Amino acid sequence: MTLLMASPFLLQEDDLVVVVVESMNAIGYSDPSTENTTGAKAQVVPHNPTLAPARNSLTTETKLVVNLPIITATGGAALLTYALEIKDASNSSASFAAKVGDPTNQLLTTVEITSGIISGTIYKCRYHIKNIHGWSVGYSPESSIQAAIVPSVPLTIKTVATALQSAI
Repeated sequence: MTLLMASPFLLQEDDLVVVVVESMNAIGYSDPSTENTTGAKAQVVPHNPTLAPARNSLTTETKLVVNLPIITATGGAALLTYALEIKDASNSSASFAAKVGDPTNQLLTTVEITSGIISGTIYKCRYHIKNIHGWSVGYSPESSIQAAIVPSVPLTIKTVATALQSAI
């Protein structure tokens, strides 16, 4: 059996790949098969994510909880994982630290980061995604997510009244 490779095509995601097959023996070629009109659809690496990650209300002063959006532009194949990257926004020379998937559930859309989080610090977050064909070429837009701050001691009513009187 001889396998003939088709010449390369510039397929785009969801292009329909239609196949016609012929067989050959010492006498010659067979008639072509009926065109496969329900052929496979082309798949590619995922598109760059267009939505930024968001702060989850469960974020505390020592834990960032980040929501990753549900991705629909998957490149035509199921997503395997997200890679969330985080850096301290005040330290521009700091590189991103990645949290890639979870072996028990690759498509977590809420990620908790507890290592090294400092109360009140603003962190820049971005992510990219992977399917069976590879990682998206680019990243999502960055978002700024602040770790919670322990509130200061509330003012007493007397302190507030004194401040108001001196302002008058």
